[in-house]
Amino acid sequence: MGNDGAGSSNIFSLNTGSATTRTVFNLPANATTILYVRLWTLLAGVWQFTDYIYTGTNAFPPVKATMISPVPGTTLTSSSVTFTWTAVAGATGYFLSTEVFSNNVGTDTSKLLTGLPTDGAPVYVTLITLYPGGVYAYERYLYSPAGTLTKAAMQSPAPGSVLSGPNVTFNWSQGIGPSAYRLTAGFAGPGSDTLGLSASSATTQLVTGLPTDGSILYVRLFSLIGDVWQFNDYTYTTATGSIKGAMQSPAPGSTLAAASVTFNWSAGSGAAQYRIDAGSIGFGSSNLFSLNTGTATTQTISGLPRNESNVYVRLWSLVGGNWQYNDYVYSTATGLLKAELQSPAPGFVRTPEVTFTWSTGLGATQYHLYVGTAGVGSHNIVDQNTGSATTLTVNYIPTGATILYVRL
Repeated sequence: MGNDGAGSSNIFSLNTGSATTRTVFNLPANATTILYVRLWTLLAGVWQFTDYIYTGTNAFPPVKATMISPVPGTTLTSSSVTFTWTAVAGATGYFLSTEVFSNNVGTDTSKLLTGLPTDGAPVYVTLITLYPGGVYAYERYLYSPAGTLTKAAMQSPAPGSVLSGPNVTFNWSQGIGPSAYRLTAGFAGPGSDTLGLSASSATTQLVTGLPTDGSILYVRLFSLIGDVWQFNDYTYTTATGSIKGAMQSPAPGSTLAAASVTFNWSAGSGAAQYRIDAGSIGFGSSNLFSLNTGTATTQTISGLPRNESNVYVRLWSLVGGNWQYNDYVYSTATGLLKAELQSPAPGFVRTPEVTFTWSTGLGATQYHLYVGTAGVGSHNIVDQNTGSATTLTVNYIPTGATILYVRL
């Protein structure tokens, strides 16, 4: 079937096998369109045909549900993915179809699909909206498959290292495919579970109350991939003696991202109190900040410079009645920063109501949003000063194949 003359197939083409019926979706909604249909029949090994001519329907096409997540065109993160779509008024249900699943899901607007390919083959998902009287409307989406599934891997503390004290935060990578993680730790060999930690979707775990006797700690990091728990094993040496606090974030030597920064440090095994000094005139200077934090291991410092200078931080620990310290140096960023659009991500906007959200920037006092269809900087849809607000909902975005130009 096509509209480019007899024999054209730009609208539809399919070998139906021995079937003598076929439903064709999404015919042109224009009564002036001429539809050319060629019906082929295989007779004694020879394809023969009969041509027919129709006019397009002038009925308004039914509204289609549209996929919300995963965002169409993106790469799937796992072989198990929950697909979510918009609800459509008047629809009797929805039909979801992939290479591994094809079924009526009723009136639900989400469905967990498992067993999706991770071998590089593209993933096609068809979402059909069902209406009374056998009327359908559908949209087909393309996704890139998840890569080779990988377990989470420990990032810090470095595997094989000596722990900084009795309280340690373990951090690990997400891996590709895991839906949950579980950390076990013990002293009776690999897989021992003295601490009894629970599973979660977090990629960090604070472990407290570790001994400081130099013993070997066995840590097992589990990743739930599909419905199977897989693991990696690590060993650490626990701290010994009285150890000072050590800066964890921001990473020593890094560039501070803002004028107000929260510093976090590990608890030293023998530290009773902490003090933090910050200055701009060398190690040990405190012209920017100085405070005894007591037993707290975190402190926000505001008013940091934005001129690419260095900030020198000295972290003091009161160990055995004596103040000991570690020194750190950071770079500062420079200049004022414009706000940046955070959502929706550049790509497709599939609903007539869209909430635009942006970062606060650095030094910005007000924001103004343009949305238009007449080129960069156009504002025939939205021209609004939002004051200090960093979000704006627009409920009259066109849903056709239109390019939207947004200026923040």
